[in-house]
Parts: sequence; C-alpha cells; structure tokens
Amino acid sequence: MGLSSGNSLASGSAGGGLTEDQVKRIISSNTPYTFISKVTNDGTNNVVEFPLVEANYVDYKILADFDGLSGYMSMQYVNNNTAITSSYRSANPYGRGGSNGYYQQSNGNRLYFGQSDYEHPVNFELDFNIDSNYTNKPLRFFLGATHSSNEGYYTLGGGGCATSTAITGIKLQWSNGNFASGGTFRLYGVNKHA
Repeated sequence: MGLSSGNSLASGSAGGGLTEDQVKRIISSNTPYTFISKVTNDGTNNVVEFPLVEANYVDYKILADFDGLSGYMSMQYVNNNTAITSSYRSANPYGRGGSNGYYQQSNGNRLYFGQSDYEHPVNFELDFNIDSNYTNKPLRFFLGATHSSNEGYYTLGGGGCATSTAITGIKLQWSNGNFASGGTFRLYGVNKHA
C-alpha cells in the first residue's frame, strides 16, 4: 500500500517528529479501517454494545468470532443508552441451513441475523452507516457458523434503519443465555480517504 505523496514521514514539526494529527492523517489516508475498540466475552453477558462517538466516522465495521451456544443474534441501534425500536428493514437475505430456517428478519423493533439456532464457532461481519443525511441507514452482513444437525450454516443480507433519531451506539444481543467466554467483537471506523 505505502504512503501517498503529501503524507510522507519526512513531514513534521520543527523538532523533526510527527504530531499526533499528522500520524492520524497518515493512517486514515493509507489504511481502510481504524481500530476503535474490542469486547472480549467473559461468559456472563448476552449483550455486546459499542458507543459510536468517534469523530469523523459515519461508516463502521464489526468483526466477531465467538461461540454461539445454540441460539441466534439480533441488533438494535442506540440513542444515549435508549434502544431505537422502530423502522428496521431487511432485504435480500440468503443462506443455507438444512432443516433450520436461514432467513434474516426484522420485526420493526430489531434486526435478526437469522432466526434459527446456530452454534459454534460463529464468524460475523457487519458493515453499517449512521449518516444523518440518509433517511435509511444502510447495513450489510455475513454470518457463518456450524450446526450439529447439518454441514454448516450461513446467512447474509442487507437492510437498514429508517430513523431520524441520532444513532450513538449499536447493541448486539444473543437470544439464549450468554455469549460463550473467549469470543471477541471488534469495532472499526471506515476511513474515507484510503
């Protein structure tokens, strides 16, 4: 990838070093994502929540690897610790799950990433946008898992949330019991200039 012209490491303050703003500009101009935070499951929680208060980001990515313990996951956006419970829409779900339902659904109050049991391990990727200029904030996802009754489970799809309420966080929730200990969820901001 390399550094682009104008973002050379030779630039800097009079003392020869780089300022924090210069380092941030170099990173955001030359990498697609900036790591924001990580949650490691300890086996006592069924909710993972990330605040979305990082300046200059409207596009985000979540990458997760965890054990599912026979259930399914859903999401809600949050405004100042209050769940936004309206206007979730799903579109074009597709998947494979043998005798298990493999569809993605929304009941208006939350968005489901499939509504049938999937087990461990689970690999999950979610890209979403919270730009207040969009009437429908778009998202897309891919989830792969195993299940004891068939050779594998995956579901992918897209959707959005039609809300004018400011989105200040995202909450992912497991349907049955807790996320197993050791799983990780990582939040990234998408750099516009890379």
